[in-house]
Amino acid sequence: MRQKPSIESPSSAIEKHLGHLTLLFPAIGGRLSTNPCLIGIPTDEIKPLNGIRVLDLGAGDGIWSVILAEQGSNVTSLEIASKQVELARERMRIHGLIWDARVGSAFQLRNEFKPGSFDLIFGQAVLHHLTKDLERVYADSYYLLRDGGYAVFTEPFSGSAFLRSLRERLSWIIPLNAESPDERPLTLQDIESLKNYFSNVEVNHADIFSKFGRRVFRSKTVEVFLGDIDRRLLRYKSFVSLASMVFMSARKS
Repeated sequence: MRQKPSIESPSSAIEKHLGHLTLLFPAIGGRLSTNPCLIGIPTDEIKPLNGIRVLDLGAGDGIWSVILAEQGSNVTSLEIASKQVELARERMRIHGLIWDARVGSAFQLRNEFKPGSFDLIFGQAVLHHLTKDLERVYADSYYLLRDGGYAVFTEPFSGSAFLRSLRERLSWIIPLNAESPDERPLTLQDIESLKNYFSNVEVNHADIFSKFGRRVFRSKTVEVFLGDIDRRLLRYKSFVSLASMVFMSARKS
């Protein structure tokens, strides 16, 4: 019988999987690039993801698939745009890696894969494009995971309708991304819906002020300074609605 790879915990798993790169929130310090030649890949002699079956959901051009594969995992990347999948395959060639890069929809996961196909489902800024039917994505993610597996997502977040409206009015300062018709930040209700399918869900928020260091001042020093303020404030629940990013880790019991 095939031995199931173990994932210790949501936090330690993600940190190990990506080596010294920062996944939990978007301040990745320019280590990644849309140019497939310029990815900073952590190279560990001991591969922390060795043998773990990972679905990179909404993988785009494979920017995270490269890192996941380099860390030893058996990666399947799923992306609806065929041109992006072509770029992912180019990344494979450049970095000498192999994974299963597929064209497919996040709304058709049960048609694409068998139950229990993965140990880890990884999503980096994908769910906020799927808001027309998040319930289906949550349900199918549970279906695809083996018992004890994890689904982890890092997403834009809006905990306040007023602040979201204000953010839209200030888009001339910090432009809003609008790549898909149903794109919007996740809400508290969206996060609660995940708990309807997974009984063990870990949620962490970030990015109150640090985004200004990244997008307005374009200074890593300012971003790190403001990020430290964010972490201190977000220890208190009253500040959660001010966050603009959320990390969710859900374990299948």
